[in-house]
Amino acid sequence: MKKRTILIASVLKPVDDTRAFGKLGVTLERHGYEVHLVGRSVSPPASPNIKCHSLGSFSRLSWRRVFAPLQVLVKVFQVKPEVLIVTTHELLIVAIINRIIFGRLFIYDIQENYAANIRFGDGFPRGLRGLIAGWVRVKERLAAWLAAGFWLAEKCYRSELNFLPAGRVWVVENKAKKPSQLPARKPLNPATLSLLFTGTLSGSTGLWCALDLARSLRQVSPALTLHLAGYCARKSELDRLREELERQDYITLEGGDRLVPHSRVLELISQKDIGLVLNPVSMANEHRIPTKLYEYVAYRLPILVTRHRPWVEFVHFYQAGVAVDLRYPEVWENQSTAHATNPNASRPPPPRSGSTGSHSENLFFEQSSQGLRFRWKRYNPFRATMQPLKSKNT
Repeated sequence: MKKRTILIASVLKPVDDTRAFGKLGVTLERHGYEVHLVGRSVSPPASPNIKCHSLGSFSRLSWRRVFAPLQVLVKVFQVKPEVLIVTTHELLIVAIINRIIFGRLFIYDIQENYAANIRFGDGFPRGLRGLIAGWVRVKERLAAWLAAGFWLAEKCYRSELNFLPAGRVWVVENKAKKPSQLPARKPLNPATLSLLFTGTLSGSTGLWCALDLARSLRQVSPALTLHLAGYCARKSELDRLREELERQDYITLEGGDRLVPHSRVLELISQKDIGLVLNPVSMANEHRIPTKLYEYVAYRLPILVTRHRPWVEFVHFYQAGVAVDLRYPEVWENQSTAHATNPNASRPPPPRSGSTGSHSENLFFEQSSQGLRFRWKRYNPFRATMQPLKSKNT
């Protein structure tokens, strides 16, 4: 029997993106679908059953990015997927065109509250933020009428995006993939700590806080090192970071102007002593759980996290680290040193079976992705939809 075809499309994300490929793509392929992935080029993912289509390499602010949706549209016309999954608002027009002309279904995988990020972030000039955020909302409201479904990477998006039709919304959180083998963790040595900061390299993700913390901890741990692994989208921040690297020889940068394969990120998580999750709290992220919290806990990497209630509760639930208050840098040294000398800091988090806490759900994506299989239903030629098979974890 011919497999149903699904195409997952991104613009800025690489083809081996941890969510699009490692979680959604692999899960759908295992459920019997023919899966295609479109995204920026990086190391080809090792999966013979998932077909990858590269958009090439381009920067965040470039003409190639402007025309990337046209490249995706061409790929969609070539592959002719029965379901198109778009992972960014930039591709909603592509999905809507494909829906209207060919009647093919599409799902909007909402990984960010994009309008809020634009409105409250510093990625665009202040005078343009409201206009750009408004255009994003227009596209999303149009998609609310035409999309077959919406997958939310965060539970909080249910309330933040309350214009989405409740009957076609499902939460598919960014939990960690279950490690095939857990790293052996040794007791931490305060004299030779190795810190790790992964993901997007930006002030909005805590990059400068990580550098300040490492500088402070060097006073009590002279051999301390900091490893940065991720992509820095803004040239001004990358230039500033490179200036810091010239002055601080204990900081290593991997990536910067290029994407880092997720397999390499997981390798570093297994090797380092402490992971840093120091995101400054803003109106755009105050209700979210940073994805790397799931991965650090899954790989038993001790964590230093921003003192923000949802994140602190998450870390405390798994007994995985301590919080630092970004408003008072003078106390970072005491908090972090205490964590490094804590005999429990490098031990794996204990299981929490039967707990009723806010984080009592399973840590791993595999346990919460059963709804990615579909029961196909068509109500009329224009408003076709599909219903995920429900599971207690979705």
